[in-house]
Amino acid sequence: MGTLGRYLHDARVARGIDLRDAAQQTRISVQYLRALEEENFKKLPGDVFVRGFPKNYARFIRLEEA
Repeated sequence: MGTLGRYLHDARVARGIDLRDAAQQTRISVQYLRALEEENFKKLPGDVFVRGFPKNYARFIRLEEA
């Protein structure tokens, strides 16, 4: 896991948020959130999502989107 994925994962875990709960609240599938945390961007559906999913996920776990 690289820097971005580790950062997202650690922030989610530190806040006690289960991956399934995050998926339900963000409306991003568990599969895609796991791909983000593992930095496996090839599993995401397209370039727009590669940019949008991390922003939405970061906002949900109360991180700065940048």
